[in-house]
Amino acid sequence: PIVGKLKPMGRFHLPFSDGLETLYRAISMYLTAQFIRHLEGETAEWSLSGLEEIYREIHSVNHDFSDRLREATNRESILNGIAILDALAQMGGAAKALAIGKLKPLFSMYLSDPDE
Repeated sequence: PIVGKLKPMGRFHLPFSDGLETLYRAISMYLTAQFIRHLEGETAEWSLSGLEEIYREIHSVNHDFSDRLREATNRESILNGIAILDALAQMGGAAKALAIGKLKPLFSMYLSDPDE
């Protein structure tokens, strides 16, 4: 159920996306979900706090999963794969800060004073 919240991202998967592209897709997916909730008369959450919570939960799942894998195998390639996924989860946990720092400049033309 936790990872299922990222299912819409799977439909538009980019196999070689970098961290910034993944962050953009995650924020876009989350805000689209909130817009749909709003259209359906449900409460929408626009501050990205919910997205950050989803990624905190995914980090917990990744941590527990890697512990189980560590007990079952000593193959570094498997553990490294989980570590990379978890790094993306930790980045998603800071979605608001990263959106402001990395993505805001891309949207300057949508702001009242585009020169800021």
